[in-house]
Amino acid sequence: MKKHNSFLFIITFLTIAFVNTSIVNADTINWKPTYDLTSTSIQLEWSEIADSYEVIMLNKAETVKDSHTGEENTKLTNKSIWKGKDTTYTIEGLMPERPYQIQILAIENGKGINSVLLDLMTLKESTKSDKESFKLQSFTSNINENQMLDAYINSTLNEDELTLNWTGLPDEDLVYEVYNGSTLLDTVEGNSYTTKVTDGEVYYFSVKGKVKLDESAISERIAQAKSLDISITQDIEASLSYQDYALYYTKEISIENDSLASMNFKEYVDTFVFKYMTFIPLKYGETPYPYRKWDNMYYFGGDTRTQPDFWSSDYRTMFVVYAFLGEEKGIIDYSIVNYSTAYDKNKKLVAVDTEEDGEIYVSNIIKRSDYIFFQLNHSVDVPFDLMDNPLFTPPNIDYRVGTTLYTNGDVVIQGSRDKAPSHEYWGIPYGSDFPIPLYFGKHSGNFNSLFGIDYEIFTARKNLVK
Repeated sequence: MKKHNSFLFIITFLTIAFVNTSIVNADTINWKPTYDLTSTSIQLEWSEIADSYEVIMLNKAETVKDSHTGEENTKLTNKSIWKGKDTTYTIEGLMPERPYQIQILAIENGKGINSVLLDLMTLKESTKSDKESFKLQSFTSNINENQMLDAYINSTLNEDELTLNWTGLPDEDLVYEVYNGSTLLDTVEGNSYTTKVTDGEVYYFSVKGKVKLDESAISERIAQAKSLDISITQDIEASLSYQDYALYYTKEISIENDSLASMNFKEYVDTFVFKYMTFIPLKYGETPYPYRKWDNMYYFGGDTRTQPDFWSSDYRTMFVVYAFLGEEKGIIDYSIVNYSTAYDKNKKLVAVDTEEDGEIYVSNIIKRSDYIFFQLNHSVDVPFDLMDNPLFTPPNIDYRVGTTLYTNGDVVIQGSRDKAPSHEYWGIPYGSDFPIPLYFGKHSGNFNSLFGIDYEIFTARKNLVK
């Protein structure tokens, strides 16, 4: 069972006071049930720490008929839906895209020793055909962003030397690649890297690790690629054999500690703008093989830039979210899908179109006294169907990113994305002229990555007002 105990679906664990403190131990304190979500069910599972358990659905809406007037009214109740000794339980018959609050009690000798509160939301009901949903399923299957939940990167500046330190980044041999933008700086062993820096320069650091998949996972990825007519070269096989992980860290160097990054925008602290863009950092990008085979489309038209740029109007897609942290916390969002172009092998324009059926939406909005959480979801097709092969589903640009914005301006993001094309995510206090880069994922150079068989898992932490 796939277990999502990352904050992409669960927003908060709330542990309440123990009734019987005499039997508290490390396993009891650290008790964190996991779960699997569908559009109509929640499957819960937990470790054994007590002799019995109870599952309670909080704020459950129930229809009650007034005995005097006969009118039917809806009221919210807390209802016990299961008691037993098992360590798993599935709640079925739920509605798609609905929030549910579930409490799980651990009971020992008739007394509660722990209680965990889960704020969950069932998944969106798929309207795609099996053929159309294959791509999205292959993208989301086996992605476990929870592996990066405790990953962290920071830095220390000593005159003109900057040292990066990181922890929790998965890698099988503790050998990491360190980048500035798309430039490889070094390959290092261990969890730190020191480099010379220049006062006033902005550096876009990333540290990347890889973990080799087991043989069954590799075989599954290769089989998926072959089913899509992707030629399995040595480089592609190597890429499909590893899962990539990355930590991102933007640093503006100020020897005198007077950089733009340290300016205080308190007058804008109640409203922040987040912008996620995808763009093709090439003039012409070679299309996946099926397009060349059937429709004489050899190249996608690219954008006129290669580096992240908050202000740029050159992009494939743009997703903007306004987050409000005042007394009435909330979200306003909008998105734009740019037109796409395709060229033949002589780079002659053969098609221009705009995708109108993409899925770009915010989900899992959670409001608390000190933060707001929201998840960006993006799955937008290339708008060119293959006329000679109607069963072929165009590839999507896919990503999903959980964002937690705290009232002090701290931001934590965690997500996964196709390794094509380039991806960038920004945050900025409303009214400020100084956007803060949260994430930059470069184009892998191969649009076959859009078929969901090659993706990156990433996380980053920043402060937008300090």
